Amino acid sequence: MENRIAFIINPISGAKDKTKLPKLIEQIAQKLGASIEIRYTECSGHAAELTRELCSEGFNRIVAVGGDGTINEVAKVLVGTNVELGIVPQGSGNGLARHLRIPMTPRKSIEIAISHRSEAIDTAYINQTAFFCTAGVGFDALIGNRFAESKSRGLKTYATIATKEFLSYKPKKYKLDIDGENVECKAFLITIANASQYGNNAYIAPQADLQDGILDVVIVNKLPLLLGPLFAMRLFLKKIERSRFVKCYRGRNITIVREGRDYIHYDGEPGTMDSKLELSITPRSLRVVF
Repeated sequence: MENRIAFIINPISGAKDKTKLPKLIEQIAQKLGASIEIRYTECSGHAAELTRELCSEGFNRIVAVGGDGTINEVAKVLVGTNVELGIVPQGSGNGLARHLRIPMTPRKSIEIAISHRSEAIDTAYINQTAFFCTAGVGFDALIGNRFAESKSRGLKTYATIATKEFLSYKPKKYKLDIDGENVECKAFLITIANASQYGNNAYIAPQADLQDGILDVVIVNKLPLLLGPLFAMRLFLKKIERSRFVKCYRGRNITIVREGRDYIHYDGEPGTMDSKLELSITPRSLRVVF
């Protein structure tokens, strides 16, 4: 069966100019003999709406052109269907695309999105909200929300905000149930990982596998400011679990209880949720082209 492929472009994701992308997509599609359609998002939530429309119109492959947030919007509509997700990474971090080794260059990622076959990956949930890369609470959730409020983008902005907030941030109390194992801690942050990294090749859970039906739980204690650069180096060298400030667990059903409603993040998207967080995983429930 011939693929009916649609591209959904988020014009404002990341910091990259996307004005030349539609023409490039059309050129590559013509070269590969593919019939494609291009749609554009206009606001938050629009990518999910467009995805539902395209599915009803009979498209069987939908390519998200944007960052992890755009990909999340498209992907959560496709979970449990036979419609395939393609990815052209155009965000700030591109965690899911990097985990799947999808090239960051538009030409190569467009070619893959059109011509490669798909494989099934796991879908994770935090309080019934689907995510595909990482979710978490604590310091990085705070930073994610501060970053969203900032008028500038990019890794430099993120690092500046993180450094400023680090000095005053106090670890918080959490109670976890990981497949029946109880863990109580005061943590700087807790990340639940389906994929291995936040984005930008910062590996918070190097062993995480999108196809193993298991979530990785990474608990990080607050470390001295002087050790911050060393900790960051471990993130990028895939050696985070060697830090004495880190404890790692794995599980399929995880409950986190904290002291009250607070910040969360999932797939780079900031937000708030209640004190009780329930996380789970549905194995091999989304078909992705990579």
